[in-house]
Amino acid sequence: MSNYQRYLSIKNQLKPVIINRKYLYPKGGSAQLINKLEAELKKNNADIKFESRIKKVIKKNDVWELQYSDSLLNFDEIIISSMSMIKEISCDGLNIIPKHKESVFTHFHLIIKGEIHKPISYIRIMNHQFIHRISDITEYSNSNNHVFSIGVFKDKLENKSDLEIATLIISYLKKKKFVSKTAELEKFFENDYISYTINKSQRESLENLDDSLKFLKSNNFTYGISENVERWSSLI
Repeated sequence: MSNYQRYLSIKNQLKPVIINRKYLYPKGGSAQLINKLEAELKKNNADIKFESRIKKVIKKNDVWELQYSDSLLNFDEIIISSMSMIKEISCDGLNIIPKHKESVFTHFHLIIKGEIHKPISYIRIMNHQFIHRISDITEYSNSNNHVFSIGVFKDKLENKSDLEIATLIISYLKKKKFVSKTAELEKFFENDYISYTINKSQRESLENLDDSLKFLKSNNFTYGISENVERWSSLI
């Protein structure tokens, strides 16, 4: 094998893996998926309950009972988001109080004046030092310019000011040709929000208790669908 052939072999091995390439994020954001799902459920006369906090989940006589503050609902199978704030889960006489891990997610919102080269909705960045997500949220704003939401790992940027971070982000967007080289940063602001996730080992223990209890790793609809598409396809 020549040195050039060896180089090509190593280069191909180092190519990044594209995760879930066939499942594309909708241009209008995940709300489009939710709206489509809601419409399909209603078309099939399914009952939907929104904005109602579940107090407790109990397995009784092979049926899951969901206790709300004002009502009860029964199901053969339940799927719970890992970010659910359910206070108690009871299965086969075993009462479990979910333990939640607190996480802080930081996003920089940039208002950018200039041409956009790549129309996007949501991109997960896998190989950057501090950027892990890029979203164009212009259609959700009243701005005449483009608005980007950039998810960052704030602990990687402890020694940098918000302005320095915003400047690094706009440079990255230009380098990767998301925006034109002449694009200008009009305004920016940082937003932190706290999320609570049920402990991973506890989720796994609960799933092992009963096959009719499942957890979604994330509220993110793309991950939720791609990780369950094989199982859900059998139900369609």
